[in-house]
Amino acid sequence: MSENRKSDLIYLLGLLRSIQKIYKMSAHLSSANDLIEEEDLIIANACFMQFTCLGENAKKIDYETRLLYTNIPWSEIIGFRNNIVHEYQDIDLIKVFSIIKDDLPTLEENIYTILSLELKAGRIPQEHYDVAKNSDYYQHIDFSRIKLD
Repeated sequence: MSENRKSDLIYLLGLLRSIQKIYKMSAHLSSANDLIEEEDLIIANACFMQFTCLGENAKKIDYETRLLYTNIPWSEIIGFRNNIVHEYQDIDLIKVFSIIKDDLPTLEENIYTILSLELKAGRIPQEHYDVAKNSDYYQHIDFSRIKLD
C-alpha cells in the first residue's frame, strides 16, 4: 500500500470536517439571497473558505483512490475550489446555495461510505483511524456513521 493511500484518511476526514462546518454556518440560510445580505457576507466568505479546503483535500487524495470512487465528482470539487480562489468575483451564489443544500449531503454520505470501505479493505490503518476518532480536531465528524463491521 502506498503512503499516499494511508494518508487518505486525513484528507477524507478533512472533507467531512469542512462539510460539517459549512452546514453549521449555513443552517439558517433559506435562499441564495441570504448569502448576499450584508450581515451574511461573513458567513458566505467562511463557506467559501471551507469550499477551498474541500478542494484542497480532494486534490490530495491519492489518484488510485479517486479512480476507485468515480461516483465522487473529484474534478468538479477541485474546479470549484479553483473558481473560488481565482475567479471569486464571478461566484454564482445561487450555485453555492444549491451545492450546500443539494450536493453536500450526497458527498457527505459518499465520503462516509468510502471511509468504511477503505478501513474494511485495510487501506487505511485502523490505528490511524482510532487516533483521529479520539482527536478533538475532528469533533465535527460523526464517527458512528463509519461502518467497521
